[in-house]
Order: sequence, then C-alpha cells, then structure tokens
Amino acid sequence: MASKFSALRKLDPNFIRLLGYIKPHRGKLILSMLFMVVAAGSSSLIAMLLGQLTERGFYEKEAWVILGAPIGLLIIAGLHGLSTFMSAYLLGKVNQGALIAIREELFAKMIRWPAKTYQENTCARVSAKFINEANIALTNVGRSLTMFIRDGLQVVALLFILFYYNWQLTLITFIVGPLIVLVLRLISKKMKSVVAENQKTVALLMGAVQQAYRAQRLIKVHNNHEQEYDRFDKVNEKIRRESLKVMRLSSLGAPATQVITMCGVAIIIAVALFEAQKGLITMGDFVTFLSAMLMMSPPLRHLAELNATMVGVKVAAESIFE
Repeated sequence: MASKFSALRKLDPNFIRLLGYIKPHRGKLILSMLFMVVAAGSSSLIAMLLGQLTERGFYEKEAWVILGAPIGLLIIAGLHGLSTFMSAYLLGKVNQGALIAIREELFAKMIRWPAKTYQENTCARVSAKFINEANIALTNVGRSLTMFIRDGLQVVALLFILFYYNWQLTLITFIVGPLIVLVLRLISKKMKSVVAENQKTVALLMGAVQQAYRAQRLIKVHNNHEQEYDRFDKVNEKIRRESLKVMRLSSLGAPATQVITMCGVAIIIAVALFEAQKGLITMGDFVTFLSAMLMMSPPLRHLAELNATMVGVKVAAESIFE
C-alpha cells in the first residue's frame, strides 16, 4: 500500500492536476476504456482465427470454412473497428470537456492579472497557452491512456497466444521486441529537443504576425515593409528547417522497426520450417504464431513512444499551470 502512495508522489504534480479536469467525465472515460479492452481482444482473435482457418480449410478441407472464414473475419474486423472508433470518440469528448474547463479557468485567471504580469507575458505567449499548449496536453493524455490500456492489453493477449502455441519460438520475440523499443526510444529522445524548439519558434511566428498586424500604420509611415518581411522570413525558414528535422526523425521509425521485425520473422520461419519437417508444429499453429507476432509490432511501437508523449504532456502542463 505504501509503495502505491510513493509511486503517486513520484508523478508530476501538474500531470495529477491535469487529470483532475478529466475526473468529471469519468463515466465516458470508463466506457472508452471498456471499448479499448474489446479492441485489444478482438485484434488477438484475428491471429487465432487465421490459424484455425488454415488448419481446417487447407488441410482438413471442411466445407463450412468457405463461408465461415470471410464471415468470421468480417465480424471480428467490424467489432474491432467499432470498438476502436467508440473508444476514440468517447475519449475525444472527455478531452474536449476538460479543454473547455481549462480554457475557462485560464481566461478567468488572465483577466485578473496585475499589470506586471501582462508586461512579462507577450500576447503570442498567452495565445499559445489557450490554443496550442492546453490542446497538446489533453490530446497527449488521451493518447497516453490509449497506448497504455489498448496497446498494453493487446501485447499481453498476443504474448499469451505466442506462449500457448510455441513458447520456444516466443523467446525469439523477446530479442526482437527490446531492439524495436531501443531504436524507437533513441529516435524519440532526439525528437524531444527538436519538437520543443519547434514549439518555441511557432510562438515567435505568432508574435511576429501579431506585431506586424498591430503596427501596420507605423510600418507604412516608416516604410518598414522589407524589414518586417525579412524578420518574418527568418522565423518562417527556421520553422521549415525544424519541421523537416521532425519529419526525418519520425520517418525513420517505421523502416527501422520493419527491418528488425523482418529479421525476427526470418529466424522464426527458418526454425518453424525445421520443426514442421520434423512434425513438431502444424501449419495452422505456425500461421497463428506468425500472425500474432506481426500484429504485435504496431502496439510495441506505440508503447515505445509513450515516454516521449508523457514528456510532451509534462512540458505543456507546466506551461499551463505556471
């Protein structure tokens, strides 16, 4: 019990405060979590169904499989799609409800600021709190919950299937999984600094636009059009460079994980074919195992990004509640 309280104390106080805005919408949140559980379970059923259909359709040649296979796949796919949509929709409603409350509280606090506080904060900075940072914080909280619950449960369910059908081959996935997580964490660590700098530059861009808009008369009187354009162009060019950095880093994730996953799949196929020739594994079990392993890659990638997402929540929450 004491360990639970110590774990709670380690959480960032701004993050805990942010969760307080979600509490009034806990009914929708719980319902969204239930749909996440259904989505995780239905995706795992697909791997099992593919193995059974391979065994009964191609080898045992049971007639019902001709109609049962597509119907079963469509039912599971429909269940998975519906539960994924409902969980995202309900979580979106929770986020928007909490976002309204945060913006109302920020506005009520802002109009009571002393003159000194107005001087210390630019209009662009305050606007960023209302428009960008509050939305980023709550959106990332929603993403974190989705990753932790839906993707976490999906990984657990798929691991259970892997162990059930062939625990020896499952040991190979414990080599591939950590490698994927390591690569994605290295990429995410590099992205943190780039994204943080990009957010600051966006605030500068908003400030440049607002200042030029308000000072349009002075710009015309003193004929400072070129100077203002050059100032804006420098900030705009900086955003372009930083956005390209983010795109390059984010684009590395998919091919890197695919290469590592295919290395693991190649090893598993070689071992499975050897076992099949010895009569140690059936084709249906192999298809189930391979499907479960391939389906584990996306949720593992999402879980690896959870740390970077939580950092974004922390940074945005600190800015909102400062």
